Amino acid sequence: MKIIDEKIRKIVALIDGAATEGEARAASLALQRLLVANNLKLEDINLDDSPAEVGEEVCDLGRRIPEWKKTLALVVAANYRCRAYTSYSNNGRTVVFVGEGEDSVVASCCFRASANAA
Repeated sequence: MKIIDEKIRKIVALIDGAATEGEARAASLALQRLLVANNLKLEDINLDDSPAEVGEEVCDLGRRIPEWKKTLALVVAANYRCRAYTSYSNNGRTVVFVGEGEDSVVASCCFRASANAA
């Protein structure tokens, strides 16, 4: 999907920067063909280039961390498009999930539920 988004952004930039009316029409037709070929509407595409907000969510692990909890944190993070790392403090160890938007919150909740179930 990212490749299609990039192509659409480039075509929209061509339309905006067209020197002649013919160039603008050709780019517009190319955009229409690309949208139809991928069964998309222009509203479905995010044309905003601003990066998504990155969130962090912290889960306490206690003083001693079983190896399976470390592995579980990495697996959950990978499945929810996040990164996980452990942090040390005076109160014990924590795992921090870092991801875009709400991904880190969802990964943290899934990790807590999975760890409690295990």
